[in-house]
Amino acid sequence: MLFNLETVRKAYALYPERVAAARAALGRPLTLAEKILYAHLVPGAEKRSYARGADFAEFHPDQTIHVFLSTNDSQVSAETYQQACPKVVIHHFKGSAPEDLFMLSECDYLIGPPSTFSLVAAMYRDIPVYRMDAADEQQMTPESFRLFDYWFRRIL
Repeated sequence: MLFNLETVRKAYALYPERVAAARAALGRPLTLAEKILYAHLVPGAEKRSYARGADFAEFHPDQTIHVFLSTNDSQVSAETYQQACPKVVIHHFKGSAPEDLFMLSECDYLIGPPSTFSLVAAMYRDIPVYRMDAADEQQMTPESFRLFDYWFRRIL
């Protein structure tokens, strides 16, 4: 089994309490997106409000982050990235293009060059993409990621 059902049940048992705490902190009803986000914050973090683009929140930092590299550049090595990001697990695809596209389409976010390969991977599930040609690594925010439709309309 891929998950522990009891862990999921415990997490959802806290949902009403965490949403109530967030509603009290904001002093207004919450949108569905806010309910979901506040319910997934680290314990205690739901008791304050957050300003979009100014505050950062932690979403269960004890969970492992996986980064998948897909490139045809022989100079790219997973070890280099692993040394730069020791708390992140780096996976380097070594499959065919269709296999890489499938695996990338299963990701939550994509960071890639302005290529049709990145766009096609994003298109499968409408995944947010951060294009490296417009990259300013000091300014990467959740708002920097755009959906397939946004990038597709700009290449025509």
